[in-house]
Amino acid sequence: MTPPIAPLGPPRRLRPRLLPTLAAAVLVPALTALGFWQLDRARQKELLKDEYAARSEGPALRIEARPLTAEAVRYYKVGAQGEYEDDYQILLANRIHRRQLGYHVLTPLRLPGGDVRVLVNRGWIPHDLQRSQPTPTRTPKGTMGIEGLAVVPHKNVYATTGPAQPTPGWSRIWSGLDLDEYAAAVPFPVQPFVILLDADSDAGGYVREWRPPVLEPAKNRSYALQWFSMAVAVLVIYLLLGFRRKAPPAGGNDPGARRNGE
Repeated sequence: MTPPIAPLGPPRRLRPRLLPTLAAAVLVPALTALGFWQLDRARQKELLKDEYAARSEGPALRIEARPLTAEAVRYYKVGAQGEYEDDYQILLANRIHRRQLGYHVLTPLRLPGGDVRVLVNRGWIPHDLQRSQPTPTRTPKGTMGIEGLAVVPHKNVYATTGPAQPTPGWSRIWSGLDLDEYAAAVPFPVQPFVILLDADSDAGGYVREWRPPVLEPAKNRSYALQWFSMAVAVLVIYLLLGFRRKAPPAGGNDPGARRNGE
């Protein structure tokens, strides 16, 4: 005679607990928002790549003393005439070229017809290890004609800008460049961009091997996939932990429990 089949017990139902529910309610939306933020960053980088490709290949724009906006000239080839003024020249420290430590030389160029200057990055110079200071620089005199690429320095809120070693008066060695900070430190108006001097220019340049801006939208998409995956994982774990059978009533009325006790 076939023995009767024991009942499987009550079905599993979603019976959420307070702490897992609160954790899932916070983590899932937060991780999802981070994923969409990375997708938006990827979209922005795609637009910047297209902008750089379109602007950098066009004819050079003439820069004059009238103030310009950074967005109007960013990534454009630009040309200007003026005189270098090394009184407020700065050296950006900790710049690496072919594994050697050095500086970028940024010299203000006074534009004709006004008091406005534009900073020109004249290139890289090595750090003189024997003298524990930068290699001496020389600034050409007289009116210079220059061409280069207009760039807007990225503001890194985690980086230290300003003089590397604060001293009374003007300090020529800076650890980072914030154009607003530079403009506040000098007695003249400054254009809100920097000109990277062309590699083939003879207008008082140093080592110039400029690279296009690093824009990798694929990396941000990969980050977005990771955030979305983590959100899904949290949700799955929450559901697995939340589906539970109803506890048997007091008194041992569960048929399965009686059979196991026989």
